[in-house]
Amino acid sequence: MVLEKAQFDVGKPTAFGHSVEWYASAIVHDVHHLYLHSTRKLMWKQKNFEKHEKLCVSEQVRFLRKIGAPKRVIDHCRRTLK
Repeated sequence: MVLEKAQFDVGKPTAFGHSVEWYASAIVHDVHHLYLHSTRKLMWKQKNFEKHEKLCVSEQVRFLRKIGAPKRVIDHCRRTLK
């Protein structure tokens, strides 16, 4: 997520390997980091990286369920925590 440009950049490793649902959820994930930082005042730091990621992945999975994404996409996102 490039906030200064209001854009979501996609790197070569994920450019063609993921579904539209995954990309939408990745944006939700990154926006949740911003929400935690700016609204909840939970600043991202190395010591709370795990907590940040768990909260963002949970929000990402919640979004995927809400839009009826395939189970394999939801499972893929859950596995990112491991």
